[in-house]
Amino acid sequence: MLIRKGQILGRLGLCHQINFIRWSRCCIMARKKTVPSGLRIKDLSFSGVPVRVYEPTAASGEKKRGLVYFHGGGWMFGCIDDYNEVCQYISLESDTIVVSVGYRLAPEHRYPAHLDDCEVVTRHFLSIAATDFGVDPRRLAVGGDSAGANLAAALCQRLSKTQDCHLPSPCAQVLIYPALQMADFHLPSYQQNHSVPILFRGRAVFYFLQYLNGNTSVSQQILEGKHVPVELKRRYKKWLDPDNLSPQFRKGARSPQVIPSHDGHVYHIIKQGLDPEISPLLAEDDVLHLAPPTFVLTCEFDVLRDDGILFCKRLKDAGVEVTWEHLSDGFHGIISFFNQGWLTFQSSRKVHSGLRDGEQQLQDGLHAPQVTQAQCCHVPKGSSQLRGPPTNFGLAESWRAHMEQQRAVVPALSEYRASYPLHPIGAFCYSRHVSMPKRFSSSQHPAKHSNEDLALKPRPCRQVSTNPASLL
Repeated sequence: MLIRKGQILGRLGLCHQINFIRWSRCCIMARKKTVPSGLRIKDLSFSGVPVRVYEPTAASGEKKRGLVYFHGGGWMFGCIDDYNEVCQYISLESDTIVVSVGYRLAPEHRYPAHLDDCEVVTRHFLSIAATDFGVDPRRLAVGGDSAGANLAAALCQRLSKTQDCHLPSPCAQVLIYPALQMADFHLPSYQQNHSVPILFRGRAVFYFLQYLNGNTSVSQQILEGKHVPVELKRRYKKWLDPDNLSPQFRKGARSPQVIPSHDGHVYHIIKQGLDPEISPLLAEDDVLHLAPPTFVLTCEFDVLRDDGILFCKRLKDAGVEVTWEHLSDGFHGIISFFNQGWLTFQSSRKVHSGLRDGEQQLQDGLHAPQVTQAQCCHVPKGSSQLRGPPTNFGLAESWRAHMEQQRAVVPALSEYRASYPLHPIGAFCYSRHVSMPKRFSSSQHPAKHSNEDLALKPRPCRQVSTNPASLL
Protein backbone atom coordinates (compact mmCIF):
# COMPACT_ATOMS: atom_id res chain seq x y z
CA MET A 1 0.00 0.00 0.00
CA LEU A 2 1.38 3.36 -1.01
CA ILE A 3 1.37 5.87 1.85
CA ARG A 4 1.79 9.53 1.10
CA LYS A 5 4.80 11.13 2.74
CA GLY A 6 2.68 13.82 4.37
CA GLN A 7 0.58 11.14 6.09
CA ILE A 8 3.70 9.36 7.33
CA LEU A 9 5.24 12.49 8.78
CA GLY A 10 1.95 13.45 10.38
CA ARG A 11 1.95 10.27 12.44
CA LEU A 12 5.35 10.97 13.94
CA GLY A 13 6.43 13.27 16.76
CA LEU A 14 9.08 15.89 16.16
CA CYS A 15 12.09 13.72 17.10
CA HIS A 16 10.77 10.78 15.11
CA GLN A 17 10.12 13.07 12.13
CA ILE A 18 13.76 14.16 12.13
CA ASN A 19 15.03 10.58 12.50
CA PHE A 20 12.69 9.39 9.78
CA ILE A 21 13.83 12.06 7.32
CA ARG A 22 17.47 11.36 8.17
CA TRP A 23 16.98 7.63 7.67
CA SER A 24 15.17 8.15 4.36
CA ARG A 25 17.81 10.54 3.07
CA CYS A 26 20.63 8.16 3.99
CA CYS A 27 18.87 5.34 2.14
CA ILE A 28 18.48 7.53 -0.94
CA MET A 29 22.06 8.83 -0.85
CA ALA A 30 23.38 5.28 -0.47
CA ARG A 31 21.89 4.43 -3.87
CA LYS A 32 23.46 7.45 -5.59
CA LYS A 33 27.20 6.98 -5.24
CA THR A 34 27.80 6.35 -8.94
CA VAL A 35 28.89 9.19 -11.19
CA PRO A 36 26.44 9.74 -14.07
CA SER A 37 27.71 9.22 -17.56
CA GLY A 38 28.94 12.33 -19.30
CA LEU A 39 30.30 13.84 -16.09
CA ARG A 40 33.68 13.84 -14.39
CA ILE A 41 33.89 14.73 -10.69
CA LYS A 42 37.04 15.73 -8.82
CA ASP A 43 37.60 16.58 -5.16
CA LEU A 44 40.26 19.28 -5.03
CA SER A 45 41.53 22.14 -2.89
CA PHE A 46 41.66 25.75 -4.10
CA SER A 47 44.01 27.81 -1.93
CA GLY A 48 43.34 25.52 1.02
CA VAL A 49 39.55 25.45 0.66
CA PRO A 50 37.97 22.07 -0.27
CA VAL A 51 35.97 22.08 -3.50
CA ARG A 52 34.29 19.56 -5.75
CA VAL A 53 34.51 20.21 -9.47
CA TYR A 54 31.88 18.85 -11.88
CA GLU A 55 33.09 18.71 -15.49
CA PRO A 56 30.90 17.65 -18.44
CA THR A 57 32.91 15.31 -20.65
CA ALA A 58 31.05 16.06 -23.90
CA ALA A 59 33.29 17.64 -26.50
CA SER A 60 32.64 21.31 -27.18
CA GLY A 61 33.95 23.60 -29.87
CA GLU A 62 34.25 26.54 -27.50
CA LYS A 63 35.23 27.21 -23.93
CA LYS A 64 32.62 26.24 -21.37
CA ARG A 65 30.71 28.27 -18.82
CA GLY A 66 31.62 28.17 -15.14
CA LEU A 67 29.59 28.43 -11.93
CA VAL A 68 31.00 28.72 -8.41
CA TYR A 69 28.25 27.43 -6.10
CA PHE A 70 27.91 28.15 -2.38
CA HIS A 71 25.63 25.77 -0.51
CA GLY A 72 22.96 26.82 1.96
CA GLY A 73 22.53 25.83 5.59
CA GLY A 74 22.36 28.97 7.69
CA TRP A 75 26.15 29.43 7.63
CA MET A 76 26.25 26.49 10.09
CA PHE A 77 25.23 23.36 8.24
CA GLY A 78 25.48 21.70 4.88
CA CYS A 79 28.42 20.36 2.95
CA ILE A 80 29.54 19.51 -0.56
CA ASP A 81 27.99 16.04 -0.36
CA ASP A 82 24.54 17.45 0.43
CA TYR A 83 24.51 19.35 -2.88
CA ASN A 84 25.93 16.60 -5.07
CA GLU A 85 22.66 15.99 -6.92
CA VAL A 86 22.07 19.72 -7.43
CA CYS A 87 25.51 20.38 -8.88
CA GLN A 88 25.46 17.26 -11.07
CA TYR A 89 22.19 18.36 -12.62
CA ILE A 90 23.32 21.93 -13.28
CA SER A 91 26.60 20.77 -14.78
CA LEU A 92 25.09 18.16 -17.09
CA GLU A 93 22.02 20.02 -18.26
CA SER A 94 23.63 23.40 -18.90
CA ASP A 95 27.06 22.11 -20.02
CA THR A 96 28.68 24.11 -17.24
CA ILE A 97 31.71 23.36 -15.08
CA VAL A 98 30.47 23.74 -11.50
CA VAL A 99 32.73 24.32 -8.50
CA SER A 100 30.98 23.47 -5.21
CA VAL A 101 32.68 25.19 -2.28
CA GLY A 102 33.19 23.66 1.17
CA TYR A 103 33.59 26.93 3.04
CA ARG A 104 34.14 27.06 6.81
CA LEU A 105 31.09 26.99 9.07
CA ALA A 106 29.86 28.42 12.36
CA PRO A 107 30.03 27.99 15.31
CA GLU A 108 33.71 27.13 14.92
CA HIS A 109 34.18 30.01 12.50
CA ARG A 110 32.45 33.39 12.36
CA TYR A 111 32.16 36.17 9.82
CA PRO A 112 34.14 36.87 7.66
CA ALA A 113 35.61 33.34 7.43
CA HIS A 114 32.79 32.06 5.19
CA LEU A 115 32.97 35.00 2.82
CA ASP A 116 36.78 34.95 2.74
CA ASP A 117 36.74 31.28 1.68
CA CYS A 118 34.25 32.03 -1.09
CA GLU A 119 36.38 34.93 -2.32
CA VAL A 120 39.59 32.86 -2.29
CA VAL A 121 37.98 30.05 -4.29
CA THR A 122 36.40 32.41 -6.82
CA ARG A 123 39.63 34.31 -7.43
CA HIS A 124 41.60 31.07 -7.69
CA PHE A 125 39.16 29.57 -10.17
CA LEU A 126 39.12 32.74 -12.25
CA SER A 127 42.91 32.61 -12.47
CA ILE A 128 43.08 28.99 -13.66
CA ALA A 129 39.71 28.58 -15.39
CA ALA A 130 40.99 28.90 -18.95
CA THR A 131 44.22 26.93 -18.62
CA ASP A 132 43.15 24.07 -16.32
CA PHE A 133 39.45 23.65 -17.06
CA GLY A 134 38.77 25.20 -20.45
CA VAL A 135 36.35 27.74 -18.96
CA ASP A 136 35.97 31.22 -20.37
CA PRO A 137 36.61 33.42 -17.28
CA ARG A 138 34.30 36.06 -18.77
CA ARG A 139 31.44 33.55 -18.54
CA LEU A 140 31.90 32.56 -14.90
CA ALA A 141 29.00 33.19 -12.50
CA VAL A 142 28.61 32.79 -8.75
CA GLY A 143 25.50 31.55 -7.01
CA GLY A 144 23.98 29.78 -4.06
CA ASP A 145 20.85 29.16 -2.04
CA SER A 146 19.75 30.71 1.27
CA ALA A 147 22.94 31.52 3.23
CA GLY A 148 24.93 30.57 0.13
CA ALA A 149 23.02 33.17 -1.86
CA ASN A 150 23.86 35.71 0.84
CA LEU A 151 27.53 34.88 0.36
CA ALA A 152 27.21 35.17 -3.43
CA ALA A 153 25.57 38.61 -3.23
CA ALA A 154 28.06 39.86 -0.62
CA LEU A 155 30.97 38.49 -2.67
CA CYS A 156 29.85 40.33 -5.81
CA GLN A 157 29.67 43.57 -3.83
CA ARG A 158 33.11 42.97 -2.32
CA LEU A 159 34.66 42.17 -5.71
CA SER A 160 33.08 45.23 -7.31
CA LYS A 161 34.81 47.43 -4.74
CA THR A 162 38.19 45.67 -4.99
CA GLN A 163 38.47 44.92 -8.69
CA ASP A 164 41.61 43.12 -9.86
CA CYS A 165 42.76 44.36 -13.25
CA HIS A 166 44.18 40.90 -13.95
CA LEU A 167 40.92 39.03 -13.29
CA PRO A 168 37.42 39.60 -14.69
CA SER A 169 34.48 40.02 -12.34
CA PRO A 170 31.71 37.37 -12.18
CA CYS A 171 29.43 37.73 -15.18
CA ALA A 172 26.27 36.95 -13.17
CA GLN A 173 24.93 36.13 -9.71
CA VAL A 174 22.32 33.42 -9.16
CA LEU A 175 20.43 33.82 -5.88
CA ILE A 176 18.02 31.12 -4.69
CA TYR A 177 15.74 32.33 -1.85
CA PRO A 178 18.53 34.55 -0.48
CA ALA A 179 18.90 35.82 3.10
CA LEU A 180 19.81 39.47 2.56
CA GLN A 181 19.27 41.54 5.70
CA MET A 182 18.96 41.38 9.48
CA ALA A 183 17.46 44.82 10.01
CA ASP A 184 13.75 43.92 9.81
CA PHE A 185 12.22 40.60 10.82
CA HIS A 186 8.68 41.99 10.61
CA LEU A 187 8.34 41.98 6.82
CA PRO A 188 5.10 40.37 5.61
CA SER A 189 6.84 37.13 4.64
CA TYR A 190 8.24 36.81 8.16
CA GLN A 191 4.76 37.30 9.60
CA GLN A 192 2.92 35.03 7.18
CA ASN A 193 5.43 32.16 7.31
CA HIS A 194 6.79 32.52 10.84
CA SER A 195 6.21 28.83 11.63
CA VAL A 196 6.26 27.24 8.18
CA PRO A 197 8.86 24.48 7.76
CA ILE A 198 11.67 24.34 7.20
CA LEU A 199 12.88 27.80 8.26
CA PHE A 200 11.10 29.43 11.20
CA ARG A 201 11.29 33.14 11.92
CA GLY A 202 13.15 32.68 15.20
CA ARG A 203 15.65 30.34 13.60
CA ALA A 204 16.49 32.90 10.93
CA VAL A 205 17.63 35.28 13.69
CA PHE A 206 19.52 32.43 15.36
CA TYR A 207 21.46 31.65 12.16
CA PHE A 208 22.35 35.29 11.52
CA LEU A 209 23.71 35.63 15.06
CA GLN A 210 25.71 32.43 14.81
CA TYR A 211 27.29 33.71 11.61
CA LEU A 212 27.93 37.13 13.15
CA ASN A 213 29.33 36.47 16.63
CA GLY A 214 27.43 33.63 18.30
CA ASN A 215 25.70 35.84 20.88
CA THR A 216 22.12 34.54 20.76
CA SER A 217 21.11 36.15 24.05
CA VAL A 218 19.69 39.12 22.13
CA SER A 219 17.44 37.08 19.84
CA GLN A 220 14.19 38.22 21.42
CA GLN A 221 15.12 41.90 21.29
CA ILE A 222 15.95 41.52 17.61
CA LEU A 223 12.62 39.85 16.93
CA GLU A 224 10.93 42.78 18.67
CA GLY A 225 12.84 45.27 16.49
CA LYS A 226 14.82 46.87 19.32
CA HIS A 227 18.22 46.39 17.69
CA VAL A 228 18.13 49.20 15.09
CA PRO A 229 18.36 52.90 16.04
CA VAL A 230 15.49 55.09 14.92
CA GLU A 231 17.67 57.12 12.54
CA LEU A 232 18.82 53.93 10.79
CA LYS A 233 15.24 52.68 10.55
CA ARG A 234 14.33 55.87 8.72
CA ARG A 235 17.24 55.35 6.37
CA TYR A 236 16.34 51.72 5.67
CA LYS A 237 12.60 52.38 5.30
CA LYS A 238 12.87 53.38 1.65
CA TRP A 239 14.41 49.98 0.94
CA LEU A 240 12.45 47.77 3.37
CA ASP A 241 9.04 49.44 3.28
CA PRO A 242 6.32 46.76 2.82
CA ASP A 243 4.54 49.21 0.52
CA ASN A 244 7.23 48.34 -2.05
CA LEU A 245 5.63 44.89 -2.26
CA SER A 246 2.59 43.86 -4.22
CA PRO A 247 -0.70 43.74 -2.24
CA GLN A 248 -0.63 40.00 -2.93
CA PHE A 249 2.41 39.63 -0.72
CA ARG A 250 1.14 41.95 2.03
CA LYS A 251 -2.10 40.06 2.57
CA GLY A 252 -2.80 39.43 6.24
CA ALA A 253 0.36 41.16 7.46
CA ARG A 254 0.06 43.72 10.22
CA SER A 255 2.09 46.87 10.64
CA PRO A 256 4.90 46.39 13.19
CA GLN A 257 4.64 48.13 16.52
CA VAL A 258 6.48 51.44 16.52
CA ILE A 259 9.55 51.22 18.77
CA PRO A 260 10.29 54.77 20.03
CA SER A 261 13.85 53.90 21.04
CA HIS A 262 16.35 51.11 20.63
CA ASP A 263 18.43 49.05 23.03
CA GLY A 264 21.97 50.42 22.78
CA HIS A 265 23.51 47.27 24.21
CA VAL A 266 21.81 45.08 21.61
CA TYR A 267 22.78 47.44 18.79
CA HIS A 268 26.41 47.33 19.92
CA ILE A 269 26.33 43.53 19.70
CA ILE A 270 24.73 43.30 16.24
CA LYS A 271 25.74 46.51 14.48
CA GLN A 272 28.22 44.69 12.24
CA GLY A 273 25.29 42.59 11.01
CA LEU A 274 23.88 45.70 9.34
CA ASP A 275 27.02 45.97 7.21
CA PRO A 276 26.33 45.14 3.52
CA GLU A 277 28.75 42.20 3.67
CA ILE A 278 26.23 40.49 5.97
CA SER A 279 23.12 42.37 4.81
CA PRO A 280 23.66 42.96 1.05
CA LEU A 281 20.18 44.45 0.70
CA LEU A 282 21.37 47.44 2.77
CA ALA A 283 24.19 48.42 0.38
CA GLU A 284 24.23 51.91 -1.07
CA ASP A 285 22.96 52.57 -4.59
CA ASP A 286 26.43 53.21 -6.03
CA VAL A 287 27.52 49.72 -4.90
CA LEU A 288 24.40 47.96 -6.21
CA HIS A 289 24.87 49.72 -9.54
CA LEU A 290 28.07 47.67 -10.02
CA ALA A 291 26.31 44.33 -9.50
CA PRO A 292 26.39 41.83 -12.40
CA PRO A 293 23.20 40.63 -14.13
CA THR A 294 21.17 38.82 -11.50
CA PHE A 295 18.77 35.89 -11.33
CA VAL A 296 16.62 35.70 -8.16
CA LEU A 297 14.24 32.91 -7.21
CA THR A 298 11.77 33.30 -4.35
CA CYS A 299 9.23 30.94 -2.77
CA GLU A 300 5.80 31.81 -1.45
CA PHE A 301 6.06 29.85 1.81
CA ASP A 302 9.38 31.29 2.93
CA VAL A 303 10.26 33.90 5.55
CA LEU A 304 12.99 35.16 3.17
CA ARG A 305 10.59 35.75 0.27
CA ASP A 306 10.41 39.52 0.70
CA ASP A 307 14.19 39.87 1.00
CA GLY A 308 14.52 38.53 -2.54
CA ILE A 309 11.68 40.63 -3.95
CA LEU A 310 12.95 43.87 -2.39
CA PHE A 311 16.46 43.11 -3.64
CA CYS A 312 15.10 42.69 -7.17
CA LYS A 313 13.49 46.11 -6.93
CA ARG A 314 16.65 47.77 -5.62
CA LEU A 315 18.79 46.22 -8.35
CA LYS A 316 16.30 47.21 -11.02
CA ASP A 317 16.21 50.78 -9.71
CA ALA A 318 20.02 50.80 -9.85
CA GLY A 319 19.97 49.83 -13.54
CA VAL A 320 21.02 46.19 -13.13
CA GLU A 321 19.58 43.50 -15.42
CA VAL A 322 17.35 41.34 -13.23
CA THR A 323 15.47 38.10 -13.89
CA TRP A 324 13.03 37.05 -11.18
CA GLU A 325 11.13 33.79 -10.78
CA HIS A 326 8.62 33.08 -8.03
CA LEU A 327 7.29 29.67 -6.99
CA SER A 328 3.77 30.01 -5.65
CA ASP A 329 3.92 26.46 -4.22
CA GLY A 330 7.55 26.55 -3.09
CA PHE A 331 9.00 26.67 0.42
CA HIS A 332 12.42 27.38 1.87
CA GLY A 333 14.97 24.65 1.26
CA ILE A 334 13.09 23.11 -1.67
CA ILE A 335 16.26 22.79 -3.73
CA SER A 336 17.53 20.16 -1.28
CA PHE A 337 14.62 17.89 -2.16
CA PHE A 338 15.52 17.62 -5.83
CA ASN A 339 15.82 14.03 -7.10
CA GLN A 340 15.47 12.56 -3.62
CA GLY A 341 13.07 9.74 -4.44
CA TRP A 342 9.78 9.95 -2.55
CA LEU A 343 11.03 13.09 -0.77
CA THR A 344 10.99 14.97 -4.06
CA PHE A 345 8.47 17.83 -4.24
CA GLN A 346 6.96 19.11 -7.46
CA SER A 347 8.29 22.63 -6.92
CA SER A 348 11.87 21.41 -6.45
CA ARG A 349 11.94 20.56 -10.16
CA LYS A 350 10.87 24.11 -11.02
CA VAL A 351 13.73 25.48 -8.93
CA HIS A 352 16.30 23.55 -10.93
CA SER A 353 14.66 24.45 -14.20
CA GLY A 354 14.82 28.16 -13.42
CA LEU A 355 18.30 27.89 -11.90
CA ARG A 356 19.73 26.11 -14.91
CA ASP A 357 18.16 28.29 -17.55
CA GLY A 358 18.59 31.60 -15.74
CA GLU A 359 22.26 30.92 -15.02
CA GLN A 360 22.92 29.86 -18.60
CA GLN A 361 21.22 32.85 -20.20
CA LEU A 362 22.92 35.35 -17.90
CA GLN A 363 26.33 33.79 -18.53
CA ASP A 364 25.79 33.88 -22.27
CA GLY A 365 24.83 37.54 -22.12
CA LEU A 366 21.41 36.83 -23.58
CA HIS A 367 18.53 39.20 -22.93
CA ALA A 368 16.44 37.00 -20.67
CA PRO A 369 12.94 38.18 -19.82
CA GLN A 370 13.29 40.67 -17.00
CA VAL A 371 11.03 41.72 -14.20
CA THR A 372 10.23 45.40 -14.16
CA GLN A 373 9.71 47.59 -11.15
CA ALA A 374 5.97 47.55 -11.80
CA GLN A 375 5.98 43.76 -11.89
CA CYS A 376 7.82 43.64 -8.56
CA CYS A 377 4.97 45.63 -7.08
CA HIS A 378 2.09 44.10 -9.05
CA VAL A 379 2.26 40.36 -9.52
CA PRO A 380 -0.50 38.43 -11.31
CA LYS A 381 -2.48 36.54 -8.72
CA GLY A 382 -1.75 32.83 -8.63
CA SER A 383 1.25 33.14 -10.90
CA SER A 384 3.91 30.55 -10.15
CA GLN A 385 6.42 31.72 -12.71
CA LEU A 386 6.82 35.46 -12.99
CA ARG A 387 8.57 36.29 -16.22
CA GLY A 388 11.37 33.89 -15.42
CA PRO A 389 13.67 32.39 -18.02
CA PRO A 390 11.99 29.80 -20.26
CA THR A 391 12.85 26.11 -20.20
CA ASN A 392 14.16 25.67 -23.73
CA PHE A 393 16.27 22.54 -23.53
CA GLY A 394 13.59 20.02 -24.44
CA LEU A 395 12.95 18.96 -20.84
CA ALA A 396 9.74 20.81 -20.14
CA GLU A 397 7.43 18.15 -21.60
CA SER A 398 9.17 15.23 -19.90
CA TRP A 399 9.17 17.07 -16.59
CA ARG A 400 5.52 17.95 -16.94
CA ALA A 401 4.63 14.30 -17.57
CA HIS A 402 6.69 13.17 -14.61
CA MET A 403 5.11 15.79 -12.37
CA GLU A 404 1.66 14.57 -13.31
CA GLN A 405 2.70 11.07 -12.23
CA GLN A 406 3.89 12.50 -8.93
CA ARG A 407 0.63 14.29 -8.13
CA ALA A 408 -0.95 11.10 -6.81
CA VAL A 409 1.78 10.62 -4.20
CA VAL A 410 3.09 14.16 -3.59
CA PRO A 411 0.64 16.40 -1.72
CA ALA A 412 0.57 20.12 -2.35
CA LEU A 413 2.26 22.15 0.36
CA SER A 414 -1.04 23.87 1.15
CA GLU A 415 -2.42 20.53 2.38
CA TYR A 416 -0.10 20.56 5.34
CA ARG A 417 1.38 24.06 5.30
CA ALA A 418 1.86 24.37 9.05
CA SER A 419 0.65 20.99 10.24
CA TYR A 420 4.04 19.46 10.94
CA PRO A 421 6.56 21.29 13.14
CA LEU A 422 9.47 19.69 11.31
CA HIS A 423 12.84 21.39 11.62
CA PRO A 424 15.83 20.52 9.43
CA ILE A 425 18.45 20.59 12.18
CA GLY A 426 20.00 17.15 12.17
CA ALA A 427 17.80 15.99 9.31
CA PHE A 428 19.74 17.14 6.29
CA CYS A 429 23.21 17.94 7.67
CA TYR A 430 26.07 16.14 9.29
CA SER A 431 26.02 15.88 13.08
CA ARG A 432 28.26 18.51 14.58
CA HIS A 433 25.60 21.03 15.45
CA VAL A 434 25.22 23.14 18.54
CA SER A 435 22.35 22.22 20.79
CA MET A 436 18.85 23.40 20.00
CA PRO A 437 17.25 26.00 22.29
CA LYS A 438 14.66 24.71 24.73
CA ARG A 439 11.09 24.38 23.48
CA PHE A 440 8.37 25.84 25.69
CA SER A 441 4.73 24.91 25.85
CA SER A 442 2.12 27.67 25.92
CA SER A 443 1.77 27.25 29.69
CA GLN A 444 5.50 27.15 30.45
CA HIS A 445 7.27 29.74 28.38
CA PRO A 446 8.62 32.76 30.26
CA ALA A 447 7.62 36.25 29.20
CA LYS A 448 10.90 36.95 27.41
CA HIS A 449 10.41 34.05 25.03
CA SER A 450 7.91 33.64 22.22
CA ASN A 451 6.46 30.29 21.28
CA GLU A 452 5.92 31.65 17.77
CA ASP A 453 9.59 32.38 17.36
CA LEU A 454 11.11 29.18 18.75
CA ALA A 455 8.75 26.60 17.23
CA LEU A 456 5.14 25.48 17.32
CA LYS A 457 4.10 23.13 20.01
CA PRO A 458 3.80 19.63 18.46
CA ARG A 459 0.27 18.43 17.96
CA PRO A 460 -0.83 15.36 19.95
CA CYS A 461 -0.24 12.28 17.84
CA ARG A 462 -0.78 8.56 18.16
CA GLN A 463 2.22 6.58 19.35
CA VAL A 464 3.89 4.64 16.57
CA SER A 465 6.89 2.41 16.31
CA THR A 466 10.26 4.12 16.51
CA ASN A 467 11.37 2.10 13.49
CA PRO A 468 10.49 4.20 10.41
CA ALA A 469 10.66 1.16 8.17
CA SER A 470 7.68 -0.36 9.95
CA LEU A 471 5.46 2.40 8.54
CA LEU A 472 6.14 1.19 5.02
